Amino acid sequence: MISELGTTADALAEIEATLAVNEVAPGRFTSPNIPIPGMRRLFGGQLLAQVTAVAARSAEGKDVKSLHTTFLAEGRPGTEVTYEARKVRDGRSFATRLVEGGQPGRLLLSALVSCHAPERGLEHHVPPPDVPGPDDLPPSPALGPDGAVEARLVGGPDLPGPDPGEPVLHMWLRARRRLGDDLLSHQGVLAYSSDLTLMSTLIRPHPGVRLGDPATLTSAATTHTIWFHRPFRIDEWLLFTQRGPSTYGGRGFATGDWYTADGVLVASCAQEALLRVRGSE
Repeated sequence: MISELGTTADALAEIEATLAVNEVAPGRFTSPNIPIPGMRRLFGGQLLAQVTAVAARSAEGKDVKSLHTTFLAEGRPGTEVTYEARKVRDGRSFATRLVEGGQPGRLLLSALVSCHAPERGLEHHVPPPDVPGPDDLPPSPALGPDGAVEARLVGGPDLPGPDPGEPVLHMWLRARRRLGDDLLSHQGVLAYSSDLTLMSTLIRPHPGVRLGDPATLTSAATTHTIWFHRPFRIDEWLLFTQRGPSTYGGRGFATGDWYTADGVLVASCAQEALLRVRGSE
């Protein structure tokens, strides 16, 4: 979702506000919604960021290492989301939380989140693709409906138009201003931005189909997983490499990896999405 909608005075502050979840009872949290003009449902990236924050708050001393989220229903932008974090396991190194988010009369998501205390171990990673660096690419329109993230797309300043192409997308991104040193802030903004362009990658081979155009396509994320491999900063350039290996039966599957400018793999994701072409219902 790359947009030239007007940016807020500090769009990142709205994302950070959603990460400052409020514990209203043991294991129960609330957080404000990010206002996005023109959207009739809550943005999935907001929910992913909040799940990350809730799990981190309920497993103090351990960092979030993965979240496996199933989206169950659309969220209403005007209604606060309440999260319940149930302790599945607490160990010396690992903790597991079942996080559910809902609104009155509606369960929006269920997520299994794993947290891990930092420790030493084996280390390697595969290298990133050979693409131009961010300084060699023209600026792209702001990433996200609120312009919180700066983007540079490999192959052009904006997402491709209706002409077909390979289901591959490489883009550099970073927060539009400096964040603090709390790892959760960087994980939360990455989780937020992880839901912006994976579906765009999936529809690239299919001419005449465009996201956000209800005349051609109904789309929604159904499951979304993120793995955090290493500490990182989202306010420094990260290369987000995305691939869409499969679409079939009204569904699509996409994967992504984030690399630092030095070529270090710091996080990965996978998403399955509903992609229902109009006329195929």
